[in-house]
Amino acid sequence: MCEENKKFWDESQISAINAWHSSGKSFSQIDEEYNFAVGTLFTIVNAIPDYRGTRSSISKWLRRMTGALIPGSGCRTTKAISSLATPAQTTKKKGMTKKTSPSTRLTDTEQTILDLTRKLNAATRKIEKLEADRKKAELREEFQSGVIAEYKKLVKPAQSKKSTTK
Repeated sequence: MCEENKKFWDESQISAINAWHSSGKSFSQIDEEYNFAVGTLFTIVNAIPDYRGTRSSISKWLRRMTGALIPGSGCRTTKAISSLATPAQTTKKKGMTKKTSPSTRLTDTEQTILDLTRKLNAATRKIEKLEADRKKAELREEFQSGVIAEYKKLVKPAQSKKSTTK
């Protein structure tokens, strides 16, 4: 690949593409700045393998080309390639470890007491919930029976009246 870089891309072309990419200028303006023939930058940009019709698609190619060039040769050194690929890690993250001290360990009897206490609390909560549900059901029945009784009082006299229309 380095030989292809020497063959196709010289430093003036790369700098012209970089200038076009970083500025908002058109191809013709960059052609004038770098004293290229009209349309030269357009053909150079279209010859880039990563170019997909947008300025942002050239970013990756420019990073590869301008990353670490050996002056005069157009090729990057292997040291520069490795430094670009993986940055040097200055510190290593340490994983969190759970340390249990001897004083926090429970004996078997303490553990069983703790388990039974948890089960008792859970059962108590269930009983309280069932009692609350039972009270709600009683109130609901009482309300419904009262509403039905009121409804019957209102409806029965109307049903017993004789119809006046014939």
